[in-house]
Amino acid sequence: MLRTKAVQCAALTAPYEVLAMKFEPNDLLVWLSRVDVNGLAQVEADRIKTVDINSDFGLEHLVRSWIRPWFDGQSFQNQLELKSILAQSRSWPPELVRSIFGEVLLPSGQRIESSDRFLAALSAEFLE
Repeated sequence: MLRTKAVQCAALTAPYEVLAMKFEPNDLLVWLSRVDVNGLAQVEADRIKTVDINSDFGLEHLVRSWIRPWFDGQSFQNQLELKSILAQSRSWPPELVRSIFGEVLLPSGQRIESSDRFLAALSAEFLE
């Protein structure tokens, strides 16, 4: 019985521990690996190869149809950490965030030119 109570207590405090964690801009690569050609299997890359993220529809489609199912498949703890990374990214220097986004190449050959737009789409889907 004590072990069960200890496990329940640990599960309840875990979200607060995540909120207290300090993430760095490079942690955004966890999110970006879901669209980076170098982080995807060929089958995955082929599935999103035609998405044009420069259009609002394409970006929304990528977030809702590709990133959302991946996110939903994560453990509760990982979801909290991913949300915390997004929330903390709002306070990071824009030039640093842009440099991290500059490392990402989509299967279509596109680069994410507007990190602000991409982060806004992620935040709208996962934080609001």
